Amino acid sequence: MATATYPSAHLNSRAFEKAADGNIEVIREQGGYRLSGAPDTVDLNRLTARLSEARATSEAESPAEAVPLLADVVEGWHGSLLAGLPLGPALAARREAAERKCEEAFELLADLHLRVGRPDLAVGLLRPYAARRYAREHVQVLLMQALIATDDPAGRSLLESRRRIAERRGTAPAPMKPARIGHPGDRRHGRLR
Repeated sequence: MATATYPSAHLNSRAFEKAADGNIEVIREQGGYRLSGAPDTVDLNRLTARLSEARATSEAESPAEAVPLLADVVEGWHGSLLAGLPLGPALAARREAAERKCEEAFELLADLHLRVGRPDLAVGLLRPYAARRYAREHVQVLLMQALIATDDPAGRSLLESRRRIAERRGTAPAPMKPARIGHPGDRRHGRLR
């Protein structure tokens, strides 16, 4: 069972019990409530488990089988962990770690869509995501690869710009490097994927 305790001011127990659809028990305690339920009722637990499973499946050269593992949890992710609540240092760190896991899942799912020949699904996932993460270069590379693969006007514009720059320089354009998707631990060991 996964449990979490919240001060009473942060939880409308009747509304929560109804929304939890019987999967989470709300236990009143002195000074607050304790939520108790199976670990897979928690978004972050599902995301973490599915991300690990999808990564292993895609590494076994089965990207088509990895897509549905991530698609349902990515589509079901509803924003920041504990959004709108005042957080101390421990919960703030937990929220940041959850955001990184979520980003990794979004990026891996987009990469998988490209690998299985569904750049249209990657574009739909990446356009809003990349707009919020403009400084993440590999996300922008994934989006450009997807736009080119779908013959989107933005992808055509990128290719035309590359062609014109190469023409002015008198050299062939440098090959576009594929986006590298991995988890943060890979970077420490120099194993970018």
